[in-house]
Amino acid sequence: MSYTYYYDKNITDTPLFQIILNQKGFNVNYVNYNGLQLEVVFDRELTLSEKQNLDSEVENFIEPVSYSTDNTKVLSTINSCTTLLACEQEFVGTFEYVFDYPDIIVNCFSNVSSDFNGLKLEFSLDGINVHYTKYYTLIANVPISDIFDNLTYKFLRVKYKNSCFDQNIFNLEIVYSRIHLSHSREVKIKEEFVDPTQTPTGGYFKAEGLEILCASSTTTTLDFSWKYPISIGSLELLTKEIHIGDKVNIYVSPETIVGYLTNTATTDSYTIHVNESVIQYIKTGFKCCIIDSENNVNDLGEVLSINPNNLTINIETRPVIEFPPGSLVRMTIQPVKNYLLDYVGKNIIGSNFVGCSYVKENTIIRFQYTNNSNIEKKICCIIEYMY
Repeated sequence: MSYTYYYDKNITDTPLFQIILNQKGFNVNYVNYNGLQLEVVFDRELTLSEKQNLDSEVENFIEPVSYSTDNTKVLSTINSCTTLLACEQEFVGTFEYVFDYPDIIVNCFSNVSSDFNGLKLEFSLDGINVHYTKYYTLIANVPISDIFDNLTYKFLRVKYKNSCFDQNIFNLEIVYSRIHLSHSREVKIKEEFVDPTQTPTGGYFKAEGLEILCASSTTTTLDFSWKYPISIGSLELLTKEIHIGDKVNIYVSPETIVGYLTNTATTDSYTIHVNESVIQYIKTGFKCCIIDSENNVNDLGEVLSINPNNLTINIETRPVIEFPPGSLVRMTIQPVKNYLLDYVGKNIIGSNFVGCSYVKENTIIRFQYTNNSNIEKKICCIIEYMY
């Protein structure tokens, strides 16, 4: 004698759902969708508690959707995410059965970096406890694409923690493959390197004005960006007598996480040991700072030299306290440093160089104006660029 329970829910991958139920101790005979209702068949009548648990499993089951025309790959709908995350916000997926998929594909991109080890693939044997975690640290505007051989674990849950900047772009895809893929075990990280003498845009010119109100005896900061890639040619500061003696600083991609310390950074050394991603992205002359898990931040000044063989960088300023391994390394590009306004008229920055500086879409540009007088004033800027 069999007992059938009916539900008004369409589940097409009934073999997968039956496996999940049996993994959770239901001992199902079979699961079928008859075109109108879902049928879950047992060889005995369920208790009230078991029926309530079954109702919950049916209600909460979210089926992966097809990701390829031949249906060999499916996209997880509960561990993928495109919702933009605010500063330090976290996305937490749900454990789902993955034992029938020999390969798991991870694709992730954001315009800001993740927290250190912010992308986590948590694997489980029972769907409750975490038995293995695979970590990634996402670098801003650098996509991650990886394939994980899953030959052991039955369940997967994905977590992603954002860094301290709000996202404008975010795409996290978890794809399951029913066939084993031939691939490299290395994480593929791609970055575009653009010749600064070229303008990889549509080739159209634009001059854009900015007007910034600066309070007396303070430093005023303005962050701005473009929603499309541009190539900046020059910046003009229109100064009057009231601006004489003030200073301007400009930063690009401020405080972007590029990696972490591999050894303790001590107070008596100008050398810090870092992982390979720091060596890959930071350059001589870039600003560098470090932050630990207690949110202690230390500005190390500019990078003076880089040793890719020893995975070390020499910095301008020693740490004031010790920073343990795992502390995050942040970099900032500073194309304009302590620019002193010392005459009336047009202060043109960048006109002495051939070509333009390429800036990707949604890249933060930070303008800082230090008003050294005791009066409030406005500063007008003109940015010339190709788009």
